[in-house]
Amino acid sequence: LAISPNGATILAGTSTGVWRSTNSGATWTLIPSFGGNIQDVDFSPTDSSKAIAARNSPGAASYSIDGGQNWNPATFNFTIEGRVELAYAPSNPLVVYASVDTNGGDVYRSSDGGHTYFRVNTGNNLLANQGFYDNIVWVNPQDENFVLVGGIALYRSTNGGMNFSDISSGCNPRSLHADQHFVVAPP
Repeated sequence: LAISPNGATILAGTSTGVWRSTNSGATWTLIPSFGGNIQDVDFSPTDSSKAIAARNSPGAASYSIDGGQNWNPATFNFTIEGRVELAYAPSNPLVVYASVDTNGGDVYRSSDGGHTYFRVNTGNNLLANQGFYDNIVWVNPQDENFVLVGGIALYRSTNGGMNFSDISSGCNPRSLHADQHFVVAPP
């Protein structure tokens, strides 16, 4: 679920597509322009007219500039196939990251609010070939270049996704539990 910054609209990503409510969830409308199994939907942190969504199988991302009423396909500079997860950079909503279940976990970055994406990291097995199941991307609210990506383990980048380091120490007793599904920032 995604709630617009002004609180007027709710978007729900479901197995049948994006659903939209403008009355606090009392009624919902299926948006036909972006169907399929929607794994992720997010509003811009500062603009209630802008939103992004990601589809699984086949992988795709879309963006909306009218509060989720209509969706346009995003462009990637490489072919994507698997599950896609998206995250806005709260400190700069023009920056959006995509964690894609391709090549064991590719990371893409957009500088235009999720309209076009360029691959910034590949071949590092960030999702450990399990990105269909556990796949998350999160951006530090104060730093658009501080990104976490997780599949089985959790990885951190401080340079916009170019390089990542394992911050979960693998799957030993001193580490985070395996399988990263969600990251929450303290208030």
